[in-house]
Amino acid sequence: MAGEYIPVWVKEKPFVSPEALAAVLGHEPPSVHAPTSDPRICVERMEKGAHHQTFRVAGPAEGRVVLNISYFPGWRATVDGTPIQTEVVEPEGLIAVRVPPGEHRLELRFEDTEVRRVGHWVSLASLGVCVLLLVAADRRFPRVQGRPPALARDIERIASVRPHSRRAALARVALLLAVLALVPIAAAAQTAPYGSPPGVQRPLKIDLNGTLLLLGYDLRVGGPPLGRTESVPPGTTLDVTTHWRSIGSDTPGVAVRPYARLSNIDDQHWAMDIGGSLLGGTADGMLRGQASLRVPEGLPPGVYQVELGALDGDGRPMPVRGRELVELLPVQTSVRVGPIQVRRGVGEVLPLRLPSGATWDARVVLGSFDLHAGISDRRARPEPLRVDATTGAAELQAGETLQIDLLWRALQPHPGRLTVSAALEDTDGHARAVRASEPLDGMYPTWLWSAGEQVRDQLRLPIPPATPPGRYQLRLTALEQGLPLAVSLPGEARAAVSTRLADVALGAPAAQLESRSPR
Repeated sequence: MAGEYIPVWVKEKPFVSPEALAAVLGHEPPSVHAPTSDPRICVERMEKGAHHQTFRVAGPAEGRVVLNISYFPGWRATVDGTPIQTEVVEPEGLIAVRVPPGEHRLELRFEDTEVRRVGHWVSLASLGVCVLLLVAADRRFPRVQGRPPALARDIERIASVRPHSRRAALARVALLLAVLALVPIAAAAQTAPYGSPPGVQRPLKIDLNGTLLLLGYDLRVGGPPLGRTESVPPGTTLDVTTHWRSIGSDTPGVAVRPYARLSNIDDQHWAMDIGGSLLGGTADGMLRGQASLRVPEGLPPGVYQVELGALDGDGRPMPVRGRELVELLPVQTSVRVGPIQVRRGVGEVLPLRLPSGATWDARVVLGSFDLHAGISDRRARPEPLRVDATTGAAELQAGETLQIDLLWRALQPHPGRLTVSAALEDTDGHARAVRASEPLDGMYPTWLWSAGEQVRDQLRLPIPPATPPGRYQLRLTALEQGLPLAVSLPGEARAAVSTRLADVALGAPAAQLESRSPR
């Protein structure tokens, strides 16, 4: 989106809306912007309207409160009825005010500025001029006494026409009514191909490789259908039934395997199930596939999607060739459906395959992690990296994507606004590949975390094909405002700016190996 609706004071557009995320969670939206607001001051929203909001604030000392309201000329703030100055917080473009110690009533009201007031008066004056012009015109051209109104004259003129002219006019009216009567029939015929086949919960019409049509899917949780506005907790199993029809006389169901993948807008991979061959032989000529997706424990709350597709006989995703009825924009090899709303989970999350324990500035701790070779043209799903028993290094080829799964725990509420950076470094400390982002690619930033909350995260680190084969270190850094936080490991007193996750033995790209192999 171009963002033309965002005020110019917003220099950095937010990736996630606290209001939208709170709606998914079923919670009240946060009143303040936690990363920049004074944590000593408690703020509680009392009233919220289109043009005013009221808060109760209480703190031991004077401090700055940053509200989740974008600044725009016209916002006026008062504390206990006394006007106070508003500030703009950059780069977020939010409203900030300074409040005295103690408990107070903070009120924000959106009022007219001088420019808008002048505009109102200009509009009112223009309306008055129009009224005066109409009155003047009426006086200049007075109505003739006894003359019938224009509408009556028109009716008399129509009635006075000759009979054959009346018949022609009636024929034209009848033709117009017939055309209007055919409109619903034509609309029904036009939309019939997009209708839901019998027994299909959510209709689609997607052409895969010119051989299969995906006509819809069913999404259930434990039997009952999952509503579009319902949310699920982590640990839930989503049962997906896909409905297909072959294009042409051939039935590719034996060689084709449907799949379902749980992902998000940034293509992070969270779960995948590849079903068996498509099932046919039903009276309606439909082919059906089954898949089950388990929402991982610790998955952050938010909005996700399901990708539907099919693998051909060689295990490669079949390309999308045509799309007539979709829910979300499809990608090259799959159809995105949803959305899937995941709410905050409860209970302890099982650790991932590799332990860590690295702690950053007593704010967050990395409990465990896992390493996978990411999805590629040759790989339909991530595969766990094999660790060489002799060298202890995870093996990967250049040109691949290293998928790093992380399990965090917050040690304090709202532990700042942190960015996580993963780097593949050579023996001289030079980074050959780097990837940095806020957790969940900014969809669930650390300033929304609660104390003790466990959060799954994922970084995808593409490794350039030109990277020389050899042994590298995979290192992880947490930064705040571009500066690294101190990190320490259990039992170590000395802190560092990054921690080593694993050694990676990098091999030659697959294309080079294939070119060297004898034919």
